[in-house]
Amino acid sequence: MGILRKMKQRAAEMEKSYFPYTWKDKPSIESPINSVNLNHIESGINELDNRVVVLSKDKAEKTELANVFINFEFDENSGVMTFTRFDGSKVEKDTAMEKIALNCYLEGDNFVLELADGSKQTVSLSKFIDTYTFKSTDVIRMSVNGKEVSADIPDGKITLEKLEATVMSTIRQCVLDAQTAKGVAEQAASTAQGWAIGGESFEKNNAKYFSGQSKRYAVGGVEEGDETDNAQYYCEEARKAAEQAAGSVGFDGTASSVSAVDTHNLTGAGAGKKSTVQNLLDVIAQKLVEKVVTSDTFQIVLAKYLVNNGLTTEAGKFGLDAAFGKNLQDQITQQNSNITEIQNQYAALNKENHFNKPQKIYSDTVPCLEVVSGSSGSVSGA
Repeated sequence: MGILRKMKQRAAEMEKSYFPYTWKDKPSIESPINSVNLNHIESGINELDNRVVVLSKDKAEKTELANVFINFEFDENSGVMTFTRFDGSKVEKDTAMEKIALNCYLEGDNFVLELADGSKQTVSLSKFIDTYTFKSTDVIRMSVNGKEVSADIPDGKITLEKLEATVMSTIRQCVLDAQTAKGVAEQAASTAQGWAIGGESFEKNNAKYFSGQSKRYAVGGVEEGDETDNAQYYCEEARKAAEQAAGSVGFDGTASSVSAVDTHNLTGAGAGKKSTVQNLLDVIAQKLVEKVVTSDTFQIVLAKYLVNNGLTTEAGKFGLDAAFGKNLQDQITQQNSNITEIQNQYAALNKENHFNKPQKIYSDTVPCLEVVSGSSGSVSGA
């Protein structure tokens, strides 16, 4: 690389890359003296030192500048080019413009040039054909497909040294900005953590502490003795008192007006549902009939008291024996049948003898005897 090209590249690299940090006095906390801000200064100093080293390595020595051409002149008539060096010395080069070709043509396998002075120069066409070899490196990968040549950069092969100076400067600045943002974020995270769950200077001034206090006074279960000193407990007590008061207001002397809570789901509406005392008594009575009175065990116990076909001498002690009850019913049925037969016989006699109409001397609801006046003086059952 030439000296002038190096100087141009280094001049481009010397673009501004460090941006000072704005410091503020207390009580502001936007510019704390911490590792982030101090590292920002250190990074700027390090970058300045790197540039001094680069300039020292690439600086041009006076002996090198002596051979640098600083001026160029061209004589169109003679075709002579004159180069002037830094130290004032000159170098001339004859371009031989008199040898410029005025005409050209192909002659067999040769390319013929007719020069300005009338002479001819013959060049073989084979000299115009060059063989090119494309080689791949670690940075560039070449490929040839017929007359098509293509180049590709493998993944991960571009290093920082290959980046343009302004890109490098931007990257360095982004790194510094990221470090600064990291410090601000860490400080904000620490403050947020304090407000959320506590920490130094946030012992009883954080969301977690106030959340526990809210739960303690709402439903309890946070500290000892708060089971009966919270809003939920007092609400439940107030509800019970209100229900008792509502039950007392509506009481009319009957079990139907007294409200109750079905804690055992007797009614089938669900445990803890509201009901009435009368409703619960009805359900209990029904269950006694279904589960107790009709059970085999109850019948066996009851049979001990139903003895002697009802022929007991102690009043109120024993019940009616089931077998004896059946016997009594059968006797009543037979008696009714006998009375019906008597009525039929009387009707036949009345038809033959024309008895007077009978006069009833019994209740309409209880079968008994009736007196009939007539020649025979017979009686009939009704």
